[in-house]
Amino acid sequence: MHRSSFLSFLATAARRVVRVRMADWMVASLLLLALVLAMAPQQLPVTLYKLCLVGLAALAGWWVDRSLFPYARPERWLEPQRAAGDAPQRET
Repeated sequence: MHRSSFLSFLATAARRVVRVRMADWMVASLLLLALVLAMAPQQLPVTLYKLCLVGLAALAGWWVDRSLFPYARPERWLEPQRAAGDAPQRET
């Protein structure tokens, strides 16, 4: 493979990569997890347990929110506009 074709392949691949939301926070949390592992490896199971609890609480909160407020979803506000053929207006 020639150098120019390889560079064009890399440029095309870079354009196709989907940006991960909150990737910077993910990297920071992985670095802090590595720091905990380096400083106090006996605390790693406790840290993972606490992370699981936070994740379960977020999931439970999401389901409670969706159950208590079923009509407060953003996609439902756009349905009448789409049915009428009106495109949502964007602020410029």
